Amino acid sequence: KKRRKDPLAPKRPSNAFFIFSQQHRQQAREEKKEGNQSELTKFLGLQWKSMPSTEKKIYSELAIQDRQRYLDEMSQYQ
Repeated sequence: KKRRKDPLAPKRPSNAFFIFSQQHRQQAREEKKEGNQSELTKFLGLQWKSMPSTEKKIYSELAIQDRQRYLDEMSQYQ
């Protein structure tokens, strides 16, 4: 059986790539103009892979902060 999700539960944390995608999606949409959502995600994935690790570290730190937020909210939720 599939569990039902509690609507009051905290939102799960995002990983570094998802944070990058959220911040760059609008810019990528303007650059790419045509195509659907999956092509846009592939384009963002190629940008992510070609980024140097020093720039990725910024998003990794944001992901760690989001994870900490989630853990704090979960401790209050339970």
